[in-house]
Amino acid sequence: MNICKNCGNELRDGSVYCDKCGKKVLTDIPLQGKCLIGKFRFLKSKKTTIIIPIVVALIICAFFFIFYINDPIFVCKNAIKNNNYYKAVSVYNEDIKGNKDKENRVKELLLDEINNIKSQVQISV
Repeated sequence: MNICKNCGNELRDGSVYCDKCGKKVLTDIPLQGKCLIGKFRFLKSKKTTIIIPIVVALIICAFFFIFYINDPIFVCKNAIKNNNYYKAVSVYNEDIKGNKDKENRVKELLLDEINNIKSQVQISV
């Protein structure tokens, strides 16, 4: 049996309130024969409330980074910017060609690059 922390009265099993003083009694919440109170106390610590969101954010960033780096448009764009045209053509032929959406994105990318070059030529002239 439990004892009321307020008045010391012996409590009946399953009591929510003390029969003597009427104070609400904190009881363990059983779940399949196991007590939940105390199992998740680590979630209340300040370190945990800071660390868990940081870890989740890092995992999300890692997945985004992995998928972004492997995006054929990104690879093609970087190859063009680094004057590695052989790689850009290879990525285009293997991963982009035949997909109209990706082809249009590369076309826009190339038109932007052409306009950047034109603007640089006009400034230097």
